[in-house]
Amino acid sequence: INPYSSYSYYFVTEGENPQTLVADSSAVSVSGTVVTSYPEHLLIEKDAYSWYTSGRNLFDSYDFVNGNSKNYSLLTPDADTTRTAWATVVMTASGSSSTSVKVSLNAQSLSTSVISAVGQYDHAMMNTIKRSSKIVNGENILNIQTTAGHNARLDYISLNYDRQLKLNGSFLSFSHYLTGGQRMQLSGADAATQIWRIGAAGDAVKQ
Repeated sequence: INPYSSYSYYFVTEGENPQTLVADSSAVSVSGTVVTSYPEHLLIEKDAYSWYTSGRNLFDSYDFVNGNSKNYSLLTPDADTTRTAWATVVMTASGSSSTSVKVSLNAQSLSTSVISAVGQYDHAMMNTIKRSSKIVNGENILNIQTTAGHNARLDYISLNYDRQLKLNGSFLSFSHYLTGGQRMQLSGADAATQIWRIGAAGDAVKQ
């Protein structure tokens, strides 16, 4: 699993004699609670710049010294707006004095924090901001504003939110932290819809 990827990949055949996937799950007892959403994750991260010519961490190409405010579009289709989302913003800055970082989501302030000035042997300093917030279904605008004239770059933005179990296209890939038998309600399904549980390798089970 690549935690930095925006996609999931499933290899359903491998080798000369792939295993058949025609298998039905046996009946299990389920809870009375109906699950209508699942945890979803969004990540904005572009590794394009290094504060130092070595090391493993890379940062965004945009330098806030060229304009100390930037908007980022967070697309959350079918978001369950009754639930609270968690936004994480990791920023870096390099200045002889401290750098202010103001973060807002949909024009509502989330946080104001300070990144310390660099020391004698530092190239940049880092600060992590994590806040809860309500989001809208569709596009959310996250704005970052920093001290004018200071070099600052984004490391990444992540958003954890609940997404409705809703089939809008030809397929929907989802997972849940719940264990045991669960009663799930998938809207948008019809008589031809099939649900498969992708477990261990070679163990795909038709539900």
